[in-house]
Amino acid sequence: MSKIKERFQALDLMERAKKCPFKPFFKAPLLQFSGVLIHQLRLRKVESLDDMRKIHFDISGKRIRFGLCEFALITGLNFGKYPDEAKLKTMSGIRRLVKKYMNDSNIVRSGELVAAFLNCGDTEDA
Repeated sequence: MSKIKERFQALDLMERAKKCPFKPFFKAPLLQFSGVLIHQLRLRKVESLDDMRKIHFDISGKRIRFGLCEFALITGLNFGKYPDEAKLKTMSGIRRLVKKYMNDSNIVRSGELVAAFLNCGDTEDA
């Protein structure tokens, strides 16, 4: 997030970014990733067959759910109603940025995405 903030500041886009739906990410303090916590949760993951948008964990004998609603509460993002399959296909069908910056690749690694973002000079694309 710090690299994104730095890049947006360099392109003078911070005010615009704070007006977008992702503004909680720009206002949030620096978060520390805990690999140990994630590992412990993964060890307690329970198979969930009813809804693929939720993850269930068994913690102290109780089944705990983490889904889109919880993610929205934590991040402060407004998710509204989850889009249906047809809407998702039309949304994901736009590949202009992938064609322009990633050579229309079907697989984009995080390092390639970071490099493309940091080297992007077009403020609209950033």
